[in-house]
Amino acid sequence: MSGGRLSALPESNHADVAEVERIAAERISRARLHIVLDHPYFAAAILQLPMRGTHDHAAAALIACDGRRMLYNHDAIAALDTPAVRLYLLHILMHILLDHSARGGSREWTRWEMAADIATNSLLRSLGIPMPPSWSSPHEYTQMSAEAIYEDLCLSSPKKKSPLTPTADSLLPAPSMRSNRDADAAGTSDAFDNAAHGLEPLSELHAKSLGVA
Repeated sequence: MSGGRLSALPESNHADVAEVERIAAERISRARLHIVLDHPYFAAAILQLPMRGTHDHAAAALIACDGRRMLYNHDAIAALDTPAVRLYLLHILMHILLDHSARGGSREWTRWEMAADIATNSLLRSLGIPMPPSWSSPHEYTQMSAEAIYEDLCLSSPKKKSPLTPTADSLLPAPSMRSNRDADAAGTSDAFDNAAHGLEPLSELHAKSLGVA
């Protein structure tokens, strides 16, 4: 470990687990502060968003949300630097503000998540937020909604390679809109719910005040 950043995951003992959790919490706290200072129009949303850390990789390999709650993986977040964590938080926050978890409806979830990622990345780029070149936001999808992008992906030839969205986040269907197929497609719904149990979700009132729902 160097400068508070983990070059590799530590051995599983109590002391190391506590240290990883401390570092991850610090990364999240600093990233939230950077967002508040650099993008004050996101301040209310990022400060009100209910979030919790977990060691369950099935619940959150890195970061995950269901539109009202967010989970982050202690080990994965601790292994990143603060700017990277800030970017992941902004990405997941945009999913929440754009209500992607609910808007997916009964669509095929893997493709919907890809469309939502592309729309989110495109919007972040339009706000002047630097992102890794590997984060997909193809020019042809600029200013398109996630729904329009989804329809285009559905019409794409099987031979056409789908745009990459290597953001390592998980967008889950809203709890009120899940079906067995959605839960299976998303892959982490049950694990997410178990890890997030007791975490007070973003209320409908707060969601409406933030432009969600």
